Amino acid sequence: MEIVGSIKSKSGCIVFLNGAPITWITQKQECVASSTMEMEYIPAALAAREVYLQCLLNNVRFPQTSPTIIHGDNKGTICLVLNPEYD
Repeated sequence: MEIVGSIKSKSGCIVFLNGAPITWITQKQECVASSTMEMEYIPAALAAREVYLQCLLNNVRFPQTSPTIIHGDNKGTICLVLNPEYD
């Protein structure tokens, strides 16, 4: 068996504030995902890092009034994120 090359997925996220995009990021994933769950988890983690903007907004007196929602559609990724063993 010969492996010719590896395929790296692209990840991206958009952060909205009051329905308007305030930041977005796209990048090629640094690693090759071994499953669709891992492939979906990487952008979810990227989105969570981008939410640091909420701390900045809190500092300028624009407090967050509801939890941040990160949308995802991969069942394995959702189970991994919600598993309290990985907190």
